[in-house]
Amino acid sequence: MLMSITGNRVWEKLSLYESAELVKSLHKCKHGKDVSDSRAKEIASLFAQAHEYFRSAEEAGQLVRPLILYYGAMALARGSVLFLDKGSTPAGTHGLKEEQWQDLNAQRTASSIRTGSSVTGLNFYASQCSSRSAGGK
Repeated sequence: MLMSITGNRVWEKLSLYESAELVKSLHKCKHGKDVSDSRAKEIASLFAQAHEYFRSAEEAGQLVRPLILYYGAMALARGSVLFLDKGSTPAGTHGLKEEQWQDLNAQRTASSIRTGSSVTGLNFYASQCSSRSAGGK
């Protein structure tokens, strides 16, 4: 059976981004400017979709689980890019694009590549913004 993906601290933090209002607040804190309602809703929807994909993967059979995890990872990546980058919109392509993969492998070992770095970045903004709103600056 698949280890629980959604019942952990990472998803406790990521689920904050399922709220368009919180996305707007955190985006303003990070970028110093407002994000449009439609973009905040898109970001929140992508995080919610990713969460649902990962929940579904826990119960899915072995034949479809990789596909469900792929779509969850894509939704999470797209939501993260839309939140972290103030201007661009990722292309709406269907699939991953391999760029300079050999260079990445040459620069890092498997043990040095950490998953969740974008999660750490997102959590940083959530922590930083909450401390500012609590009176610390």
